Amino acid sequence: MEFSVSAGEMLITKISGRTFGPLRLVKNYDGVATEVFQHRGSTYRLDGINSGFKETREIIFSVDAIPRIGTFNEKNSQSGLTPEISWGRDAESPLSLFRRITKSANENSLCSGVHIVYDGKRKYEVFLEQKKLRENTRRSLGLSKLDASKYWLCSVSMQGASIVVQEEEKKMLDNSTPTARYKKAKTPRQKSKFNWSRVWLFGADDRTLDFVFSEDCGTINLAGLVLSTSFGPVIGRAAQACKNHS
Repeated sequence: MEFSVSAGEMLITKISGRTFGPLRLVKNYDGVATEVFQHRGSTYRLDGINSGFKETREIIFSVDAIPRIGTFNEKNSQSGLTPEISWGRDAESPLSLFRRITKSANENSLCSGVHIVYDGKRKYEVFLEQKKLRENTRRSLGLSKLDASKYWLCSVSMQGASIVVQEEEKKMLDNSTPTARYKKAKTPRQKSKFNWSRVWLFGADDRTLDFVFSEDCGTINLAGLVLSTSFGPVIGRAAQACKNHS
């Protein structure tokens, strides 16, 4: 994954990423998420290639209004999840939440509260909480020899039960509920599918994603991230070592 932020008349945040190695056998994906922030709203766009199929999403967010889908074209669907009045006015994009998390490095109060996230395909709730950086997390990110006081952690807890999806994806999510998973685990082949569904970020299980920051780790201060799964942590380290050696 690569992260970038550019500022001028408009603030633009971009995250690009792709799967590689054995993971491509499960999910072969290459995509770029971009959000252009303006005074009264923003435009979130996702362009990706999913197993050779070109996918596009564009969502317009406006102050005091329900998000509007401008473009939606997915491998298995050409219509997204329509926002509801009950939660749409409070919804924000994944990149808006990411921007909030990165800004919390300078304003700790931003890493708090429950937030509704909408990406055109699904809606879910996350809880932000500032936590102490544990020693095992420092070791995982190669930060053990650095000054712990120069690092801080914003923990993102995704509530699996809160996920609402478009109809085409609902069957897949339903199949990852505890009852369905128990039934599908009876044969080796089905058990393998069950295992991969537990790794999937948007499954029925809760997920925790910890962001670790330092002022010496690039333009967005991101030293690394740790995603919890039922098989252990998925660890993302900064491409270049942080400069904090005090």
